[in-house]
Amino acid sequence: MVAIIVSLMGGTVHAQPIFDYVNKPDAAYAWEKTDETELASGATVTRLTLTSQVWRGITWRHRLHLLAPADMKYPRTALLVITGGSPNNSEISQLATVAGLLSAPVVILGDIPNQPLYEGLREDALIAFTFQNYLESGDTSWPLLFPMTKAAVKAMDAVEEYTQKQWAVAVDSFFVTGASKRGWTTWFTACVAPQRIKGIAPMVYDNLNLAAQMPHQIEAWGDYSEQIDDYT
Repeated sequence: MVAIIVSLMGGTVHAQPIFDYVNKPDAAYAWEKTDETELASGATVTRLTLTSQVWRGITWRHRLHLLAPADMKYPRTALLVITGGSPNNSEISQLATVAGLLSAPVVILGDIPNQPLYEGLREDALIAFTFQNYLESGDTSWPLLFPMTKAAVKAMDAVEEYTQKQWAVAVDSFFVTGASKRGWTTWFTACVAPQRIKGIAPMVYDNLNLAAQMPHQIEAWGDYSEQIDDYT
């Protein structure tokens, strides 16, 4: 399994499939405003339901929160926070505070990836399952990181479209962050959409040279890290 990760994700010669997948038009893409509230801080929370795509017959939907601080000096650039679920009220308040400190909007993208799938698989087990299916079939639509990345791109599309309609100045650029699998997604999002991403802050995931890192793990520890058991 490690070999497939290296071959699919580690070298530029194999990079084209993710660009093809993300850039392929998908008629399922849509967003809808579901709610808007004002916090005690004066920040506005706009909730959108995003349909990012249909991946292998599965419609992917996401909860998308757009936080606008009361004093927004930099409306054109948003911080996009990629998450695995949906934020609770405390997390929304904390990120609204961040928006206030930045004087810029914060976007929270949830449900990356849509899960559980394939008889209850989640997180690394789910990603590894899709890698294995790619290895067996050669079908480049299988790797789960592709729809995860496309969902982040479509979230940026939705925010741009919404703010073009509702704000005096629309969002047109982003800083992107996320942790673990969402950190992996952060790297890929910057790869496929560099024209509108000003910076990234991926957390936890730092495997940028898999072809070198995998042998290094064996050399250092005598085995692969237990943190990647699902892939080995």
